[in-house]
Amino acid sequence: MNEDLKKKIIKDLEKSGFGAEMLVIKTFHSLGWQAEAVQGYFDKDENKSREIDIYAYYSAHLEVNNKFCVSNFFHICAEVKKSEQPWVVFRTYPDRYFQSCAWNNLIDCINLPTDGFNLVEYITKHSLLAIKGWEGSGIHQAFKDPNTPSRWYPAFITACKACEDYYERNKLDGNKTTSNILEEPTEWNFFQPLVILDGILVTAELTDSGEIHIEEVDSAPFRFEYKTKNYIRGNYRVDLVTISGLKNYIKTIMHRQNNINIGIRNYAPYAFKK
Repeated sequence: MNEDLKKKIIKDLEKSGFGAEMLVIKTFHSLGWQAEAVQGYFDKDENKSREIDIYAYYSAHLEVNNKFCVSNFFHICAEVKKSEQPWVVFRTYPDRYFQSCAWNNLIDCINLPTDGFNLVEYITKHSLLAIKGWEGSGIHQAFKDPNTPSRWYPAFITACKACEDYYERNKLDGNKTTSNILEEPTEWNFFQPLVILDGILVTAELTDSGEIHIEEVDSAPFRFEYKTKNYIRGNYRVDLVTISGLKNYIKTIMHRQNNINIGIRNYAPYAFKK
């Protein structure tokens, strides 16, 4: 193969966004995650199989005497979007009632050592919403031709639908709580819809004086509303992150996962006595 053809192939890959997907996979792998590109999921609205750009997962288990007493998996279904123009997130500060980022996520679990309400603080800590203190309420693709379809909205829908499918296919069977996680180990699955932007991400908000304030960011949390006759959940906690901010985002996810384990451990002290 001559050098000119190689350069053309590389340029085509970069233009198509495939190069960005390879970088995303490499970033997940560098932090110990399992990650694969172009994975299938079943779309219940379309009644057919479709593709999600990235599926990744990480396990963080707790052991006692070389036996798992907590199996904790964090799953991510991500769409990767390349944009030459900035995406502008409309920043809002939700009322306290809407600031929850715990059981309104896609979580499935069995054999918890306590009622789920007691784990809310542990689930919420290290969430993007808790870290930022604000959330996005919509996205404007700067300088976009008005006749060109929006790219962010279908990406959010795809990530949510893929997570729903993985949630269903990994559904756990058992009781919600147990009095002894040594005899009935806790199992935990968290499914996070994610959109990864290969481009510039900024937020916009009005100041008290009525001026528009613009700030470049590397991530943004969303309460994304989507509902059809086949998807009745109503809203999803979706995160948006740039490729440049992905590594720190994944580390934050891992802190969150570890904090959930801390919560489970704190409500089952009998299991970890030395």
